[in-house]
Amino acid sequence: MSNFLESEEQVLYKVNGCHIKSFINVQQGTFFITNKRLIFARPEKAIRILAAPVEGFVAGTDVSFAYPYTQLKSLTVGKHGFAKKYILTWLSGESQSVQAHDMNQWFSEFRNQVALCHGDNVADDGNGGFYVKR
Repeated sequence: MSNFLESEEQVLYKVNGCHIKSFINVQQGTFFITNKRLIFARPEKAIRILAAPVEGFVAGTDVSFAYPYTQLKSLTVGKHGFAKKYILTWLSGESQSVQAHDMNQWFSEFRNQVALCHGDNVADDGNGGFYVKR
């Protein structure tokens, strides 16, 4: 796991989840909430190909995306079928739809790190999400 961590970066919370690329393209992996950024990593390619049924139980090592909290624009709540998903939007204009196995705990940990980075500039959007005031 430490091969993708930056200098002085520490994992504060880790949970399995998925990156929803489209309605039918859902990638299993692991979210790492660190003291510097949010990381989503998929299991190594050999596991994805040869042992797909256990993919959701293996910690990710191949980074799909990683963003520092300074780059977050907003987190909004959406739907994926009947389930809730979070949509992360970054200053670059990129966005990811995500779900975590423990959505409430993941949300709390992520929001706490964003608030530590941005202070009083984090505001609730009234729909279960939040944004960074700029």
